[in-house]
Amino acid sequence: MGICCIFSCQDYSEELINPEEVITSVIIQPRQIDADGESQAIIAVTFPTGLAREKAIADIRTSSGIFRESGKDLVTINGNLEKGPDNTMHQIGRATLVSPNVEGEAVITTRIAGYARTDKLQFHQAFADLMVIETDVLELKKGPDYKATITVTLLRTRGRGKPSTNSNVSLTLKDQEGNNHGIIQPTSNQTGADGKCKFVLSRGADNYIGPLILEATNPQSAQPLTKSIQIHFVD
Repeated sequence: MGICCIFSCQDYSEELINPEEVITSVIIQPRQIDADGESQAIIAVTFPTGLAREKAIADIRTSSGIFRESGKDLVTINGNLEKGPDNTMHQIGRATLVSPNVEGEAVITTRIAGYARTDKLQFHQAFADLMVIETDVLELKKGPDYKATITVTLLRTRGRGKPSTNSNVSLTLKDQEGNNHGIIQPTSNQTGADGKCKFVLSRGADNYIGPLILEATNPQSAQPLTKSIQIHFVD
């Protein structure tokens, strides 16, 4: 059964279209990539061999990520004659989709001559490989005017993009006996697009004097990450 052409990205007259006459296949490889802002998937659109070359043009739109060729969520591709998956000659056009930093699903819509088909691609959470803790104060006095700002940054090794946004980080401050000290706000936070999240540390009514271990944990990593530094409560 044909499909009525009600919209066209190219200059086509209204006619009945058989989907197989405009798109033989859409292959996405791989179908699951990391949401690290750098991982890529190739979308290959195969047009029928008999389709006129000037009509072997497709628009591809994604609901998430961007195309490397256009830097946008929309790209136009042209078919070129080459061997297809069935080992025969076909007109094939390709586009490269670059992942965002947010995990989730992308809906890929391929449209030609009023016919549109959708496919899906999964962006998995990109786990962090490294963690950095920074503080603007290493010695903290007691009192409402004394606070420390703690910044935790999640990173991936070079060439692996960035960790996905909204990665969880928790913070604790303990003495050598494992007792909690101070007031951390919030005790758990999520990273932004820059891989960072911030905490504020104050002493409150804590009279402890001496060294403490400030430890950050990212439980979502493939192997949970922890990083610690030493802070002193002083007179």
